[in-house]
Amino acid sequence: LLLAGAGSSYAYTAGPALKYRALGDALIMATFGPLLVSFSYVSQVGTASWTALRASIPLALQSGAILHANNARDMVEDAAAGVDTLALRLGRRRSAVLYELLLLAPYASVVWRAARTSTFAGLPLATLPAALRLAADFRAGLAAGDAPLSASLARMPMRTAKHAALFALLTTAGVLLPSPSLRELGGSLVRTALRSYYDRVFS
Repeated sequence: LLLAGAGSSYAYTAGPALKYRALGDALIMATFGPLLVSFSYVSQVGTASWTALRASIPLALQSGAILHANNARDMVEDAAAGVDTLALRLGRRRSAVLYELLLLAPYASVVWRAARTSTFAGLPLATLPAALRLAADFRAGLAAGDAPLSASLARMPMRTAKHAALFALLTTAGVLLPSPSLRELGGSLVRTALRSYYDRVFS
């Protein structure tokens, strides 16, 4: 894992220079998602885990959103310099769609984990309104045209990074704060209500 991390940093701008071949996004997501989380898990537990790997996917997507926001902001400059990025290949409309997917898809995992594992796993849902605002601002910035492109999107990478950091923090808190799942809580409430009804009717 350590060698893979070192290799990814080399491959990003040197060697195959994936950054300039529209493959930088995939490399960054793999590095800051599965690779980083797996390395942290193995260093503490001693073995790899599919659970940890699956948990890293939402973080990988959020990391991809940061880089995509950066590349979309620099589309005009990159095109002039001959730099090939995924944002350039997709164009503005599809870049907006990709950003929305990267930013919002992780919430499906949040809902699933809250329902199946722990209610506190739903804590990252508190960031959903901010994510929707980011997605709307990103789409509006891309639609603004060449002249104001950099100005309208200048803060998007930083805003996306702050959002991703809060998402990750709340995800971590959800792991560290054990609680029944929403399914278990719902079942408990139903059983309590039925027992109360039974006691009132038949006692």
